[in-house]
Amino acid sequence: MITSIRDPAERVASLYRYWRSMRWELVARNPWPQIAAAKRMGFVEWLRDPEVVEMIDNGMVAHFCDDPAAAPEVRLEQAKANLAKCDFIFASQTLSEDLQDFLGALSLDCASPKIINSTDGNAEDHPANFEKVEPIEFTDEVFTALAERTGLDRLFYDHALEIRGGINARVKQKVAHTRPKTKLRRLVNGMNLLARGLRQDPTVLGVGWGAIEDWHVWSVQPAANFFIEVSPEVRSCELKLQAHLPGGQEILRTRITVNDAISMDVMFVGSGSIYHFNERRVGGPLLICSGTAPVLVQIPVDVGRRADGRVDVRFEMDDLLSPALLGLNEDTRRLGVALYSLRCSSAPAAGHEDWTPVGEVR
Repeated sequence: MITSIRDPAERVASLYRYWRSMRWELVARNPWPQIAAAKRMGFVEWLRDPEVVEMIDNGMVAHFCDDPAAAPEVRLEQAKANLAKCDFIFASQTLSEDLQDFLGALSLDCASPKIINSTDGNAEDHPANFEKVEPIEFTDEVFTALAERTGLDRLFYDHALEIRGGINARVKQKVAHTRPKTKLRRLVNGMNLLARGLRQDPTVLGVGWGAIEDWHVWSVQPAANFFIEVSPEVRSCELKLQAHLPGGQEILRTRITVNDAISMDVMFVGSGSIYHFNERRVGGPLLICSGTAPVLVQIPVDVGRRADGRVDVRFEMDDLLSPALLGLNEDTRRLGVALYSLRCSSAPAAGHEDWTPVGEVR
């Protein structure tokens, strides 16, 4: 069971602007008097209109509670209790990241969604039904009127933001618990796996990767995973990686997480980059390396490894660009890092003691 939340004041203001943008011909086909009221009234007057109050007053709590006629504090506790039964909560301000996390837990690829404001676009896209509408000026009077309509929702919304981290982990846990056990590629000490073998059965690559090319495979999403099984003596894995640093882009920052247990940052830099950094760093190790040619990155795989030898590796990257966006060619994929090969070793990864437990990463 999943749900979505939105800042309550933003939600009500958006509803008013959307209804106000409707042309009268469209309003006439809708029986709700609250829509016609939005066309006739200013925002504050609309918020205090009795028919409008009846419909929108603390609407999120009303949606989640069991008894809309109960006292406010009872409705709020009922809404919180029902929210706690969910397995994932989307928040409007983090929708893109939430969607990646949600579908990633289901082992599904997803392009980052394009976030649009339909109200501001409808006048151009559907001019027969909508017209441009003025933005709301948030005066003290507006804030007071909004607080009257959304005070209970505000408490509910703040609570939802506090608990959603723990709630959202449930999807991954449930999927991991119920998904049939799949055979993983088993690697032993000294075994080297090239890119063209990463999708051979059983596949190594999870979500976030493009098609296998001659010598490598590109990550094409902000997050990309791979999964292997290693023999007991294997302690580290050497990855051959190259960053996508096209035209003018001089840095690609990548976070590598292993077994949901430890994490490090890799900063790929272009040939013209000059960086000054302190040797001591809060938040875990930072590896700075060239992004202009393939490099070898060692990761420990013996921390947090499951009893069956499974190793989960996750790459997370920000500010990815496509060659098409840069005018280089017609490739619209948002490229991150290219994975050429991986090699397992019984030797520990250099500096692995400095890797940071995921729960402590800042």
